[in-house]
Amino acid sequence: MTSFDLISPRHLVFGAGRIEQLPELAAGFGRNILLVTGHASFLKTQTWEALEHRFGKRGANLHRAAVAGEPSPEDVDGIAGRFRAMDIDVVAGIGGGSVLDGGKAVAAMLRQSGSVTDL
Repeated sequence: MTSFDLISPRHLVFGAGRIEQLPELAAGFGRNILLVTGHASFLKTQTWEALEHRFGKRGANLHRAAVAGEPSPEDVDGIAGRFRAMDIDVVAGIGGGSVLDGGKAVAAMLRQSGSVTDL
């Protein structure tokens, strides 16, 4: 097993309208951004369009992965494997508990080789 560090968030942003701050907050960590969202509903909103536009104005390399339902180890491994070589600077989860769980697991696995079940 490979060892790793997990740094817990010291800054949690929550509340109506706060999603607008995400591009600015993410820029403080880098330009290569992975957004983990639900399967489809968020992508059909004006909020997604506005967010995508704000990231573009900041010159972000925006990537997206979807989590449909409670993320399985295979889901986490698949997403992490797909983005591992892209040197992702920031992972942000936008959605409910399953999406946030998936985003946290993917963030932890991006710098690891192997499966989440190996840890």
